[in-house]
Amino acid sequence: MSFGRVLLIGNSHLAAPRNALRDWPERWPDFRPDIFGLPGRGIGELELRDGVLLSDDPEIRRQINFYNEVPALAVTGYDAFVVVGGSSFAQLCSVQTSHRSLGFPSVAAGIPCELCSEGFMDAMVRRRILASTAMRLIRRLARLGIAPILFLPAPLPSVECRDDPQQEQALLQLFRRGDGASFHQRYLHHLHELMSDLAVVIEQPPDTMVHEVFTRSEWMRGSLRLNSRQDVQHGRAEYSHGNTRFGARRIDQILAGLQAL
Repeated sequence: MSFGRVLLIGNSHLAAPRNALRDWPERWPDFRPDIFGLPGRGIGELELRDGVLLSDDPEIRRQINFYNEVPALAVTGYDAFVVVGGSSFAQLCSVQTSHRSLGFPSVAAGIPCELCSEGFMDAMVRRRILASTAMRLIRRLARLGIAPILFLPAPLPSVECRDDPQQEQALLQLFRRGDGASFHQRYLHHLHELMSDLAVVIEQPPDTMVHEVFTRSEWMRGSLRLNSRQDVQHGRAEYSHGNTRFGARRIDQILAGLQAL
């Protein structure tokens, strides 16, 4: 089945599906997307001028050339865009570190906190999503009005982060209080709502998750950095990126999403 011209674009979480396509091309013989990635928040800082994504910032221009070997990216002529990463549930968790509303199971259980209204908590969640790298990029692509957009949020952190006291403290506190599942569903609800007129959200495969807020370690261990020149694994204390097997699962989801458009 032909999917036309498809662009996969995103931050460091793009490495997993990109490497899956490189390592197992026979699994998707009819899918040969263009791929464009930048690390960190750089992808959200790109400007769209006359159908071209570019930057006047010298460091971002250097990154564009290093990671993609082009000076800019023309985004006209595509049949679909797939945005990978740029909105992270784990990074959102800091909004509930001190303030929580009555909808939190921990509040019903009497665990002390600064109490706020449901509306205030929802507003904080929505503000974070609206300010995310993914939302900024998707809004720019949507302005073109030329192709549908699929969006794949960053994976949940590896469950192994529970054993590292230096990592993901806000998420770990949320999980230990018993608020993880409900707050994750709150995030997804607002993510779908805010993206509804812009992009189709493709959630993480449920069988790759555990406790609703972590990714099973076998889908994360051995993840690679966003570096097309050589394979460089993340360090042992990095829990945020899916590995190539996880990337293959995401490619399967992308193809199903493209077929449903």
